[in-house]
Formats: sequence, C-alpha cells, structure tokens
Amino acid sequence: MTQPADTEEDVRTPSTGRRAVPALVMIALVWLAAMALLALTADLASPHDYRSLDLRDRLAPPLFFGGSLSHPLGTDELGRDVMSRLLVSIRISLTVAFLATLLSTLIGVVMGFVAAHFRGWVEQAVLMLIDLQAALPFMFLALFVLALVGNDLVVFIILMGFYGWERTGRLARGLALAAQGQTYLSSVREIGAAPWRVYLVHVLPNTASTIVVAMTLNFPEIILLESGLSFLGLGVQPPLTSLGNMVGYGREYLTSAAWIPLAPSAVIVLTTLAVSIVGDWLRDRLDPALR
Repeated sequence: MTQPADTEEDVRTPSTGRRAVPALVMIALVWLAAMALLALTADLASPHDYRSLDLRDRLAPPLFFGGSLSHPLGTDELGRDVMSRLLVSIRISLTVAFLATLLSTLIGVVMGFVAAHFRGWVEQAVLMLIDLQAALPFMFLALFVLALVGNDLVVFIILMGFYGWERTGRLARGLALAAQGQTYLSSVREIGAAPWRVYLVHVLPNTASTIVVAMTLNFPEIILLESGLSFLGLGVQPPLTSLGNMVGYGREYLTSAAWIPLAPSAVIVLTTLAVSIVGDWLRDRLDPALR
C-alpha cells in the first residue's frame, strides 16, 4: 500500500517560529553596531584632537604604508590625524543622517495621516505637495536653500529632514486608509476616541513595522546626500568635519596621499551597504505581503 505524498507541512523543518539571521545580515548588524559605538566614543577613541595641526608631519603615510604608530591612518594636507578626524566624522555624519531620517519620517507620517483622516480637498492638497516634492530634484532645492539662508549644522539637519518625506507620506496615507476598514478601528471610534488617539495609539503601532522598514531604506540615501553636499562644500562646515568633507578635501591628493579620501569613502560605502542589507532583511521579515 503506497504512502500518501508528504505535504509541504509534513516536510517543513520544525522550528521555534524564528528564522535564523543570515550571515550577511549579521555582518551588517555588527558593522552598524561598531559604527554606532565609534560614534558614541569618538572623543575617547581619538588618538589626537581632530583639529590639531602639525605642518611638519603633513601627508604622513598610514601604519600599513610604513608610517608611525602615532598616526595609524596617516595625516592629511595640514598634518591633522586622519583617524581622529574619521572617528569624529562618523559621529557627525551618522548624527545628521539619524536625526534627518527621524524628521523626514515624522513629516511623512503626519502628512499621510492628515490626508487619510480629512480626505477631500485636504487630501488633494497633501497629494499635490507629495507630487511636487517627488518631481523636484532635491539636490537643486538644497543648493537653493543653503545659498539663500546660509548654513549651520541645525539648518543642514532640518533641510536633510525634508528628503524622502513624500514616500513616507504616501505610504502612511495608504496604511491609514487600509486601517480605517478594520473592525478594531471602527470600535475605537464608536466609543468616542479622539482622532489623535485613534492614529497615535491604534493606527501608528499597527503600521510601525512598515514605517520602520521605510526609514531603513531612507537612511542610507540621506548619508549619501549629506556626503555629496559636504563634498561640494555646502554641507557640514569647518571646523566640524564629516565623511563627505574628508573626501572633498582629500580629492586633490588622490594620487599622492590616497589614504585621505579612501578611508572615509570606505566607511560611506560599507555603512550604506550595511543599512540597505538590514533594511531588505527587515522588509522580508516584517512585510506580511512578502511572507
């Protein structure tokens, strides 16, 4: 007597309900944790003051090119320690990207929920703003604003916070409209809950996983945008330093002192790649449509 064919449930490996984290994702998480730790301890880990000049020791090679242990990554064109500047640059670049991502997400979620709640002409106005933001190259907008109002770190972070909000706004609007058809939301409204409580206490927690995934996809783009503007001299201004600043100042020494721009460039590439890998993994884990 033949045995019935195994079904998909029969051959599925028993598990505890949690899938193992892929090795590539684990490496990305370790890298991001290391970057966060370096950003928090930049002052303690820096061997020198990142603003300290030593023209007698300018363009000193890094340790692996025959340099001294006092400057493991060499010095730049003004004799400043590259490692110290790199650690401070990681802190500033990650701080700008993190705060700007939070601001962009906040703007997008608020605008999306407002459009979903009021509908009518309010929704059309929000959608027009979203379309306008999507159609306008943000680099041109950033150049115009920075040339018009000047630049300091606070202004720069606020400006970066307007990048990508339209995508989060469109996503939040769709999630809110989908939630309005759910039974739990109708019950909450029937008992007289205020609109702010409906969206803040009930809609937002049930859509947070999708919004967090959108944040992880927006974060590396803001890092690259900040690096590009700082490379052009329009981002983080001296005496502060950022990864884009270091690449910009070192581009003239690419053939004679390649360690100056290559160290921050490697951090930019690896950090954005790590965030993208983690973002894709979170999307696969949290998006019910993909599961």
